[in-house]
Amino acid sequence: MSTAVAQALLTRTAARTREHTSPSAPTVPVIEAIATGAPGLVLDQSDAADRVAGQLTDPEQRARIKRIFRKTMINTRRFAVDPLNPRLLAPGGESAMIQDRMRLFYRHAVPLRAEQAEAGTIVIRDKFTHLFEATEDGIAVGVNHDGIACELSENVPEYIYNGVAPVVADVLHRNGLRQADIDAWAIHPGGPKILLESARSLGLPPAAAAPSWQILGEYGNMSSVSLIFVLERVVGRAGADKPTETGVAFSFAPGVTIEGILFDVVRR
Repeated sequence: MSTAVAQALLTRTAARTREHTSPSAPTVPVIEAIATGAPGLVLDQSDAADRVAGQLTDPEQRARIKRIFRKTMINTRRFAVDPLNPRLLAPGGESAMIQDRMRLFYRHAVPLRAEQAEAGTIVIRDKFTHLFEATEDGIAVGVNHDGIACELSENVPEYIYNGVAPVVADVLHRNGLRQADIDAWAIHPGGPKILLESARSLGLPPAAAAPSWQILGEYGNMSSVSLIFVLERVVGRAGADKPTETGVAFSFAPGVTIEGILFDVVRR
């Protein structure tokens, strides 16, 4: 589901919820929890129903909320953030409530992923996608009776050189990181020019993308799955002396579009 569609559905759900509450009642939170690791806060579903219903003033709506909770067939749930703790942004009906709750979740729940992950696990911290401007001729992908056809413009290396660094810098900035904090680079092994221009854009020596060069040499360009092979090589490499390494992985899609992730590799 696209972000735009998801946001529209959430907004519509929040609007319907407000329709079923009295004007003086706070809005019931639409998003109460998202599964991430195993948060320590365990909440009984029946208690949650009572707490949520208690936010409403209409007796019929209170009963309706409890019926809805019973139909979930859930006994307990685990939360990274107490959904009704007044110190943690209790629902107040503001238009930005959903976005604020998602940011709250991000601050409290996301760290659980690395804390609870097993050694050798890749933990995704952030994701990004960006269409480079005026690059419509760059990569064209189609499907025919023989399979997938892919045509690349001779301008693709230039598009990559001009476009990669600003996008990566923005992702690092919003996560409070600098390029010097990155321990591993996983770049789509689409060919020598792809790897060389990606590294040159970032001011990196070609050796910084060693796992990508290895996969290119051993397997060639396998299209979409190539980056998974590179990440496997990043996880398996020896010599890491940090309990957690931070990396950036990215590939390219039609347009030219860059898509990737900011990740941690758990070593401990």
